[in-house]
Amino acid sequence: MNYSVPESWYEGVYRDENKIISAARPFKILNGNTKAVLLIHGYAGYPGELVRPAKDLALAGFDVYCPRLPGMGTSGKDFMQSNKNDWLKVIDNALNYLTDRYNKVDIVAHSMGTLLALIAAQKYNIEKIVLAAPAFSMPQLKSFQLRLISMFKKDIKIEWKADSRYKMHYENAPCDDELLGREYWSHLYTKRLLDLDNLKTQALKINNLKSKILILECLKDSVTNPQGCDDFISNHSSLDCTIVHLKDATHFVYYDIDKSAEEKAVRATVDFLS
Repeated sequence: MNYSVPESWYEGVYRDENKIISAARPFKILNGNTKAVLLIHGYAGYPGELVRPAKDLALAGFDVYCPRLPGMGTSGKDFMQSNKNDWLKVIDNALNYLTDRYNKVDIVAHSMGTLLALIAAQKYNIEKIVLAAPAFSMPQLKSFQLRLISMFKKDIKIEWKADSRYKMHYENAPCDDELLGREYWSHLYTKRLLDLDNLKTQALKINNLKSKILILECLKDSVTNPQGCDDFISNHSSLDCTIVHLKDATHFVYYDIDKSAEEKAVRATVDFLS
């Protein structure tokens, strides 16, 4: 595993002022393959969350790339300075780079990353997309309330505690969990939540993708509403969608509490793309 992605992917986007936290380093696994997978992490997330599917996909014969989205994995200050346009631009730059160099490019995305994947993929010939715990429905995101609150508060502090039941797969895990928690998960950054809500609205309007789509619906997800997966399929009959229901999976399905749920998610991902 090499902890870098092409510098060109970050052209035209916000440049973080703070140091990248170890778990959030972008990475790639290259073996000279003719097919590649772009992995996209979620809101206030980091590349280390996707190490497990990345390694399995590399063993299955893919070159794998996982960029870090601007503002994430550094500091809350950077997060407030970045926005959805930066996130979309990185993914667009990445897909432009990969589709020029590989015969086949697929996407694996998690949470908010699924919205970025659907939006960005419209411009490219992406054969298959995996959407893990997609952010199609988030009951806590109420657009009107967010807009009103964001006029007065940019940062609302909330309680967050690490959960040792989750076993991450990044190097020296969980060494960076507390730091990431202090910078990101113990705050509600209202303008960035508005960005998330806007991305959701944009992604849910898509009806013209030719890609085959696999949705991993995590039935113990307390971050997104799993029903949103079924609603997405019902409302997008023109798309080629398959859904896998994971009854014991939480939102963090690729490093889950229930290891059998994690295994099923990773296996479904690899099998779908292979």
